[in-house]
Amino acid sequence: MFYSNLKRRNPDEIAQRVVQDIPEGAHVNLGIGMPMRISNHLPRNREILLQSENGLLGMGPLAAAHEVDTELVNAGKQPVTMLPGASLFNHAESFAMIRGGHLDICVLGAFEVSVNGDLANWRTNDDDAIPAVGGAMDLAHGAKLLFVMMDHLLLSSHWRPVYFQLRSADSVGRALAEGMSARLGQPIVVENRPGANGNLAADLVARSAPDGYTLYFPSVGHAVNVSLYKRLTYDPVKDFTPIGKVFTAPNMLVVPAKSPFRSANELIAFAKANPKKLNFASSGQGMLAPIEN
Repeated sequence: MFYSNLKRRNPDEIAQRVVQDIPEGAHVNLGIGMPMRISNHLPRNREILLQSENGLLGMGPLAAAHEVDTELVNAGKQPVTMLPGASLFNHAESFAMIRGGHLDICVLGAFEVSVNGDLANWRTNDDDAIPAVGGAMDLAHGAKLLFVMMDHLLLSSHWRPVYFQLRSADSVGRALAEGMSARLGQPIVVENRPGANGNLAADLVARSAPDGYTLYFPSVGHAVNVSLYKRLTYDPVKDFTPIGKVFTAPNMLVVPAKSPFRSANELIAFAKANPKKLNFASSGQGMLAPIEN
């Protein structure tokens, strides 16, 4: 699958996806911009309390035209509603909640996020821009869990890539563990066991007690190892029970920018017509990419 074929999500679709990761009973602050849309997509059968740093706990959806009260706004100065039982308080009390670590989740917008999680959330020079960073610094530091809601496409609709320093399975596994920990209310320990194309980790989990407390987060190597190794210490089918698909990761084929090839078909045709004249490089000894070639 090529990135150019992926469908761009609109802000409401992104908001609906973020809501899926907000657990029951969470106290949540919504940042200015796209995160404000989340208030319109909270399910009625779940209790999630929204806090606004200008002094509101129990914020409801954005106000419709007939519901507008000019003195009841969110931090982005948008008219909002209040849910039954909501409370109003002053700025000092609001930031005491934030700085005191009483917010479970904060959802912020951003210009960019680095591979280390550094957040670029500041002001622009646009005439209608917020004049300062506001409470973003306090929220990013004070909330127990920080979500960043942003578009992965530039305004020109070109892709803005997101880079991972860790390999995909490890990166997603750690993000998954953090979400599980928040939902289950207990720590989730991630133990990275690299080596032998995943065999070391698989062997450890296969020998663990079947009590549901040890999970295996494999990559594609789990499916191909049975064909690569004569004697495995485990059965990749009988010793494991699949419980869900977490992510997909595309394999990329790239060539030097100066090469004449503009498609995979052109490259394949040249390779067939000129045997032993192309060099191929891939990462990972015994991993999927060199096996396919």
